[in-house]
Amino acid sequence: MKVSFWPVWEHIQKVREEKGFEEAIKLANQYLVKDPENIPAYLQLVDIYYLKGDLEKAEKPVDFLLKKWIDGLIWKDVLLYIKALILSEKAEWLEAKKYIKEALKYVPDNAEYKRVLALVEFWSGNKEKWYLLLKEIIEENDVIDAEMLLNAVMMAVSLGYIQEAKKYLDMYFKKTKKITYFTKTKNFYDKQFKNFKNAILLDEENSWNN
Repeated sequence: MKVSFWPVWEHIQKVREEKGFEEAIKLANQYLVKDPENIPAYLQLVDIYYLKGDLEKAEKPVDFLLKKWIDGLIWKDVLLYIKALILSEKAEWLEAKKYIKEALKYVPDNAEYKRVLALVEFWSGNKEKWYLLLKEIIEENDVIDAEMLLNAVMMAVSLGYIQEAKKYLDMYFKKTKKITYFTKTKNFYDKQFKNFKNAILLDEENSWNN
């Protein structure tokens, strides 16, 4: 049965916002009982379980959709991206790289897909090269997702580029670019950036004292 995507997505989203994840999961499953091929209901379950940190449950609907509707599937690049995102959270870098490269074949200029590629390549190979790619993406865009900035801070610190890491921290806290929160909540990112800032300040203090 074909369903209009956005009404279902927005109905479940409204329940998420008003009643929480568990009620939204119940509603999504109700849609799936009526229509086992309800794509927006599946994708809401993926998003909810990903945000809850249950990567195994998030991954199952993605695998199901990719397998079942491999030919002519709408938004196939989105599913490939989500699969890569989940695999990267599990540090399965080589598998993640395979899926994100496939997603980029559909949308070569997607900045978020490039971010994930830079991340998985960074951890599985040439760190300098892929850090520079992420840096370029950030410089070219006025709207930056918090996850991209967080990755940039992490990469810069890993490479010893502390001044560049501090630049990204300033970008986040001073909002010199518009920051979006696509994959996780603002509170999550506030804590992560604060932790990096405190760690850098502590390291500089220790270096000064020594």
